[in-house]
Amino acid sequence: MAALMAHILNEQQIQTFLAEEKWISRAQVARLKHPRKCRNARNLSGRVEVTGKSGTRFVIRVRQSQNDPMDFSVILALSRPNRKQLNLIRCNGHHGPHLNHLDGTKISANTCHVHRITERYQACGIAEPERFAKATQAYNSLESAVEYFCTCFGVHVHGEEPNMFRDDDQWGYFT
Repeated sequence: MAALMAHILNEQQIQTFLAEEKWISRAQVARLKHPRKCRNARNLSGRVEVTGKSGTRFVIRVRQSQNDPMDFSVILALSRPNRKQLNLIRCNGHHGPHLNHLDGTKISANTCHVHRITERYQACGIAEPERFAKATQAYNSLESAVEYFCTCFGVHVHGEEPNMFRDDDQWGYFT
């Protein structure tokens, strides 16, 4: 168990990764907002690799169901050498109800929500440590979720002014 605990990110580390500046091109933004069909896949997908200002390697992924455009995810993952990527944030559309297992709070089926990795969920050994989620009305489509994601989680476009706006911090992610 001690070895497992050594790999758990604490809340300060998580916040540092989320806030770290990440720069992408306009073409990469378009790839995220307009994912493409992969061979033999039911979903559209897009992926961008980016190195943060402090040298941290991240992967931004998007997924959208071809059958239901509101079933989507925009994901920020930490890229770790020789290890599985670790999802830090996942902005989801409404694809079904969600239950936060540790506290029993529920999010209804027709509600967009933001998942965030937490120290607590990692320590419990839950397969998806970003399983904790809060409902949001900050976006209502994949395109607006990408914009929200970029604004809130340090993603800037080369050649444009950095996102100076942070939302009203209703999630408490920036404290």
